[in-house]
Amino acid sequence: MKGAPALGPALDAVFAALADPIRRAIVERLSAGVCALTDLSAPFDVSAPAISKHLRVLEAAGLIRRAKQGRLTYCRLTTSRLEQARQWWETHHRFWGQQLDSLEHFLEEEGPRWQRPRPQLPPTTIRVRTFETCEQARQRRGGPGRPYPAMA
Repeated sequence: MKGAPALGPALDAVFAALADPIRRAIVERLSAGVCALTDLSAPFDVSAPAISKHLRVLEAAGLIRRAKQGRLTYCRLTTSRLEQARQWWETHHRFWGQQLDSLEHFLEEEGPRWQRPRPQLPPTTIRVRTFETCEQARQRRGGPGRPYPAMA
């Protein structure tokens, strides 16, 4: 699309990182500010190695930074890649919004000319076939006849 910045792999990494619900939740928790790794991982019912992997993916995408201070590791959100993703989204949202608005306008203005009148069809007669129960069939045949086998 014309005018859209070519972000390529960096943008792909951001959207891939945000595709996971745990990573989105981590990003949301970090949006409130810096957080210690132990506090950050507390609400998730996954192992420490799994949290570490999620953090590596977020870090590789440029969404977070980690810093060690003494025995604690702290994480913080970096906004530059999120801002690039937001700009990409806004550009595409604006483009497709304009396209859909144009289509709506076209259909309002030109649509009636494209519609053909529907032919009037004669009313149809529907025959409804009724089904009789087994008991009704026995009575129609004139008596009990052979009994039906017992169903288990």
